[in-house]
Amino acid sequence: MPMLYPTDDKNMQNEMYPRMTLSDDSSENGIMSSTGVSGRNVMEKYRPAQVPMVFCTGVVPGTIEDAALGFFADTEERSRMRNSNNKDAVVDDMRILARIQGPTKDDPFRFLGVKWCAHSTSGAAGCFIKSRDYLIIESTGMALDLDGNRFTYMLNHSIELDEVPDFRKNGHVRIAFSICYVLRPHGVGEIDIFCQGFVDIGGKIPKRLSTYMFCDGLMIVPQFVEDAYAKKLTWLLRTQHFDNIVTYRELKDTDDRSRMRHNTNKDVLVDDIRMLTQIHGPTNEDPFQFLGIKWCSHIPSRTVSFVVKPRDYVVFESTGMAIDPNGQRFSYMLNHSLEIDEVPDYRDFGQVRIAFSICYIFRQREIDDKADTVDMFARGFMDAGGRFTVRIATSHNTFEAEASAARVIVAAVAARDL
Repeated sequence: MPMLYPTDDKNMQNEMYPRMTLSDDSSENGIMSSTGVSGRNVMEKYRPAQVPMVFCTGVVPGTIEDAALGFFADTEERSRMRNSNNKDAVVDDMRILARIQGPTKDDPFRFLGVKWCAHSTSGAAGCFIKSRDYLIIESTGMALDLDGNRFTYMLNHSIELDEVPDFRKNGHVRIAFSICYVLRPHGVGEIDIFCQGFVDIGGKIPKRLSTYMFCDGLMIVPQFVEDAYAKKLTWLLRTQHFDNIVTYRELKDTDDRSRMRHNTNKDVLVDDIRMLTQIHGPTNEDPFQFLGIKWCSHIPSRTVSFVVKPRDYVVFESTGMAIDPNGQRFSYMLNHSLEIDEVPDYRDFGQVRIAFSICYIFRQREIDDKADTVDMFARGFMDAGGRFTVRIATSHNTFEAEASAARVIVAAVAARDL
């Protein structure tokens, strides 16, 4: 579980700013001298006085190689994929303005360059919070510490360029921030995470709220590791039909897999999810088949969680693959709300029950020689309950379809990358 530390914590400072041994040519005896790297001074120099510095550390499953693969984003497409892990923001545009260094055989996750990104707030909060943009220099890769132990890192630091002025006239508010991640092996299959940074989100958002959102954003490293797993698994499936990859992304026959799939919805945070019954599971003929009943409780994203009540739902879910009358394979996912006496609504506990029905169909696209492309069709409705306006509820349902499309894109890009 990640934890926040005071800024004067000595252990954190030692991990974030390890001492490096350098040769001192001016020394008479040629003895190696130890010099502290003052990375913190760089952050402190640019940190606004009213903005707090935040530290975070924790232990999560994975390897530093997986984390490095999750951090690595040397193209605009990969950068969009990585930024999609932030549930509070929707990437509107992403540009790599300069590539200074790229991957090498010794450091396949190396990247040093300048990026510009514009994003808007996800969900209903986007109606009253202005779009943001930022300009940063980014560095990722792996290195060796003084003891010869490997670690991976990612640094994002805001910069100013005359060629990229702020776009306030276009409704954007420029963000200034600096974040540094250092990840070290902790044990077998575990990694230590150390990170620190600050953010000046600009505009009229209270500093307390922006800091809270920033702290939460620092804790998305486990999602980067999950993305690395997905990329590797996708590569293994790449030798089969491409629609297998898409269907694999939709298969969620356990509580954990269901939570992972719901993480693509930027409007909500899964509070709890339960598999109430499993009627059918995967078979040799249909390895992605699932038929069962699920219950899920979720809370709105951080920006609107203060004014929107938590929601829950009970659904009948079916996923798998089939063949149409023309002999063409397709994959599908159906979610349909139902009522069960054993699972009453929990209005007394502050929950609002949602009713919805949605169906997805994915077909292999066989035109223009695009063997790695699928057509997606979605149809459905949703009653969000409570006092939501129909327009906002309908917009939310549209985001669900976009989230499913995003899963397809992630699978496709991962397949090409690996």
